[in-house]
Amino acid sequence: MCRTAAPQIIYSGPSQEDIAAQNAQMQTYMQQSAAQQQTFAAALQAQIDQANQSAQKQAAALEEERAAFESGIKTEAQKAQEAMSMEKQKAQLDMAAQSAAAASENAAMTQSSYGVNTAQITPANAQTTEPVTPKKKEKSSSLKIAQGSVSAMAGSGLNIGV
Repeated sequence: MCRTAAPQIIYSGPSQEDIAAQNAQMQTYMQQSAAQQQTFAAALQAQIDQANQSAQKQAAALEEERAAFESGIKTEAQKAQEAMSMEKQKAQLDMAAQSAAAASENAAMTQSSYGVNTAQITPANAQTTEPVTPKKKEKSSSLKIAQGSVSAMAGSGLNIGV
């Protein structure tokens, strides 16, 4: 028998220099990534701060508008109350004048002041309705085939394979 030596396993991976170069590249990538994340986070925080300031300014402006509106409502309500009280006074004076005039008219009146006439007229452009007339039903026609004409034509009849 022939004996051969056992196969020799030799590791032929990257060298220490290649591993060190890859580690240096990874360190550079991680530093660049961290710097990029920091600049992005700073820009994002600046946008958030700017939006918060804008929201606070808008809220303050809305609060000022609401306060001005509410004070305007109060003055409008006061004006409306004054107008209503003036209207009430005017209505009371009118009622007193009407009752005095009615009392003097009733004393002197012998006929009624209103005349009532009734007449039935037909308007010029009156729209009227008419009863619905039922539709006339047509006779339903059915398909009729003459017996004599069917057998006389070519291609008519049964085609039965034997």
